Amino acid sequence: AALSVKTYGKTGTTQDSRDALFVGFANGLVVGVWVGNDDNTPNAGLSGGGIPARVWRDFMQTALGVGPAAAPEPVDDVDPDADNSISDTLENFLDPSAIPPV
Repeated sequence: AALSVKTYGKTGTTQDSRDALFVGFANGLVVGVWVGNDDNTPNAGLSGGGIPARVWRDFMQTALGVGPAAAPEPVDDVDPDADNSISDTLENFLDPSAIPPV
């Protein structure tokens, strides 16, 4: 649901995907979108980050007069062969004195 202005949002999906929602905030405007059936029947594959988020984004683009977020620019200095994974334990990244006793 990214726009070209700062956005904040929260998704929600009920059990059995009966209801899905997205509530978001941008430029002083708060909007909530609910999607579901009025007879409480399930909707296969429905989630708050899907249809409700897209409806919210489309509405906010029109309401705020802003476009979608720009695609990120590619970075030239990335080595595609470098190992960028984190394969260590959390304890090795933290100061041992910062870990509370168990």
